[in-house]
Amino acid sequence: MFSLLFLIASVFAVEVSLTDGQKFNGELQRIADGRVTLKTDNSERDFDLLGVDKLVFTETATGTSQPAVIVELNDKSFLGAQNARIAPSEEAQQRNRVAAELTMDGEKSIFPLSAIRSIRYSVNNKQLLKQWQEIRAKSDGVEASSDFLVINRKGNLDYLAGIIEKFDAETIQFNYSGDSLNIPITKAAGLIFAKTNQSVPAAKFVVTTGNGSIWQLKELGYTGTELEMTSVSGARHKLASTSVQSIEFIRTGVVYASDLEGQNIRYEAFLQSPTIGKSVAALGQPRLDQSFAGAKLAVLQDGKPRSFERGLAMKSRSEITYRLAKKYQRFQTTVGIAPDAGKQGDVDLKLLADNKEVFQRSISKSDPPIEIDISVADTNRLTVVVDYGRNLDIGDQLHLGDARFTK
Repeated sequence: MFSLLFLIASVFAVEVSLTDGQKFNGELQRIADGRVTLKTDNSERDFDLLGVDKLVFTETATGTSQPAVIVELNDKSFLGAQNARIAPSEEAQQRNRVAAELTMDGEKSIFPLSAIRSIRYSVNNKQLLKQWQEIRAKSDGVEASSDFLVINRKGNLDYLAGIIEKFDAETIQFNYSGDSLNIPITKAAGLIFAKTNQSVPAAKFVVTTGNGSIWQLKELGYTGTELEMTSVSGARHKLASTSVQSIEFIRTGVVYASDLEGQNIRYEAFLQSPTIGKSVAALGQPRLDQSFAGAKLAVLQDGKPRSFERGLAMKSRSEITYRLAKKYQRFQTTVGIAPDAGKQGDVDLKLLADNKEVFQRSISKSDPPIEIDISVADTNRLTVVVDYGRNLDIGDQLHLGDARFTK
């Protein structure tokens, strides 16, 4: 499950794009408990976060200032800033590391210098941008152990390889072959820092702002007026909500049960008969990513179907086993009797981790959806068992929406 909790104090008009291509417009109410809630036509509608691809803020402020500096982070974030300098503050010294201070939309933030890959100044046309990209590519090559000072020489970019010692809004102090040079910012096209071998995990969220900044984030929070963000490379910043254009949700470390090969798949009809052939018995085996009627998986929530793109449909009595090989941390799903099943639908759901029961619940048609989130750390095999309930096997069709394993 995404480690994300929003408490929305203000209301923003957004367009929600789902992974199945559907789009919905309304006022964003909240993002919490694994759902996005939208107000449309005086009613609220919930969307499972795993089914949401993107939020587009349709009323982003147009007064966002254009950046004078483009800062590239090691995690592939690209940030527009008014200025950048080596931070002289006590905060940077207390962190016991060199830090940079960036000013973005009037907000000053301290970044670890190790998080920054490049700072681009006066590169404002296609020809210079192409030259910049060529030099930037060289910094990944044989001279990767050196910092680059990129200079604009009468409309052509060139560079010096050395050590960036210090920089502020006016001057760059650069060590070239043992000599410390003071270069005016007006003559510099940018700075490229030596490549590090630090591994960078995948982003969970991508935030795009009105000035073109693209944030690759591992953490995202909301205080009512601003986003509190932590980039994948460890940089922190607060961003006014009115500056946000979109939030993209990235599903990393998530493997759906329907993408794994199930083992020991079994189905036993309540009334056994020697005349029941294999083809008939096969009709009762678990279905992947669809109901037994061939429609979308869904459960009833507040009297309305809540649909899922992924998951399992299982009848009683059936079971399926997944080989996990201790690769995953949690198993998560939303379960309920199929909306089109009979009113007598009633099953007993069990989850067995290495043959040890870790979850058991009787589920009937009248029950609200049940959110399951259990640990499967150090588990080799997880078995899902849907057994007969109190009403024989009449209407016993259980949907496991977005059944998934997370690493």
